[in-house]
Amino acid sequence: MSLRSSGGTVRAMRTVLPTGDVARYCQTVHCTVRMWIKTDALRLNTTPGWHHGIRRDDFLTLLPSYRLPVLETVQDQARACILVVAPDYTAVDMHTRTLHHVPL
Repeated sequence: MSLRSSGGTVRAMRTVLPTGDVARYCQTVHCTVRMWIKTDALRLNTTPGWHHGIRRDDFLTLLPSYRLPVLETVQDQARACILVVAPDYTAVDMHTRTLHHVPL
């Protein structure tokens, strides 16, 4: 669910979601997502970089079966990622807190 910048270009939205993002969206804990994977409600995929995640399409088919809402943010929009670089942790923390209040 995010866009990442690489050398000035923006890559397409992720098609594989980390299990933590799925848990956050469903307002549940990571263990519940693992249970869905073990019971074959969700399929765990491996990305070319050996990371594990859930395909966006598989996630979208899970939502109605558990009566979870399918929000537009999951279907159409992406969350932007911003890299904050500053000389010290205090400046990074200040900028990060400020950016959390900015609608993206």
